Amino acid sequence: LKGKKIATPQKGNTQDVAFLNWISEKGWTVDPESGKGDVSVVRTDNKVTPDAFKQGAVDGAWVPEPTASKLVSDGGSVLLDETALWPEKKFVITNIIVSQKFLGEHPDVVEAVLKG
Repeated sequence: LKGKKIATPQKGNTQDVAFLNWISEKGWTVDPESGKGDVSVVRTDNKVTPDAFKQGAVDGAWVPEPTASKLVSDGGSVLLDETALWPEKKFVITNIIVSQKFLGEHPDVVEAVLKG
């Protein structure tokens, strides 16, 4: 991937951080603010990424579904499935955080969000 332009959904989101970490583990350097370095990280909205890929504006992407499948259907290939990087292929996909005060005052709302 050295020298390539890889899309992530936005600076600091889950995919961006995971990709920057993976790049670092491979020995490549990228400035996390600008996305410039051995690999260019291009922060692109998921709805724009497939068109950017088809037009050659990015060479690949570290993105969630359904964007990943859309890129494959547009001719891309899976180079790495992130689940392979995690112990037992299990990882958190969403963190839900609530203050104790809000939880105490609105337990029904918190329960409804968690069920949703």
